[in-house]
Amino acid sequence: MATKPDGAPWRRVKWTRAGQVAGLAGVGDALAGMTDAPPAIAFAALRQRDPEGAVRFMAQCLPRFDAMLWLHRAILRSPAASPRHAGIRAGIADWLADPSDKRRRMVFDLAQELGIDNAESTAGLALFLSGGSMSPAEVEQGVVPPAGTFGQAVASTILIAGLAQGPQNYAAELASLLDLGLEIAETETMH
Repeated sequence: MATKPDGAPWRRVKWTRAGQVAGLAGVGDALAGMTDAPPAIAFAALRQRDPEGAVRFMAQCLPRFDAMLWLHRAILRSPAASPRHAGIRAGIADWLADPSDKRRRMVFDLAQELGIDNAESTAGLALFLSGGSMSPAEVEQGVVPPAGTFGQAVASTILIAGLAQGPQNYAAELASLLDLGLEIAETETMH
C-alpha cells in the first residue's frame, strides 16, 4: 500500500510503484529516479515541482470511480454556467449513485451537445472513457479507449476546473483540487 511521507496510506490506489503510471501521466522525466517509490511519495515530490504534472499523475493513479468522484467534486466548486452544464453535473451524480452504460452514454451525449470546451463537458468525456465500448451501443463488437485516455480526460477536467475562480487564483485552486484528490486516495472505502 502506497503512503505519503506523513504515513497516511493511499488506500484507494492499487499501484505500488510510481513508474507503473508515470509514463501514462507524462511525468516520467519529472519522476526520474523515483519510479520505484510508492505513488504517494512520488506525488508529494511532483506536487512541489509541477502541480499540473501531479494532477496528471493522480488522474492515472486513482481507480476510475474515484477519479470520477474527484472530478465531480471539482466541478461542483463553482456554480453551473447554464442548465446544460447543470444537466451534465446531475448525470454524473446519477452515474456515481448507480453506474450504468446508459447513464455513461447519456452524459457523453449531453457533453457533445454542449461542446467539449468546459469542465462539465470534459467530465462527460471522461465518464464516457471510463469503461465500456466507445462504439455505438447497437454495435456488437466494442472498441475500448487506448490506455491512459481516461486519466488524460480526468486531468483535463481538473485543470480546467482550476480556472473556475479566475486565472489569478489558479495556483491556489489547483492546490485545493489536489487536496480533494488526495483525500479520495486516502479514503478506505467510497461507500
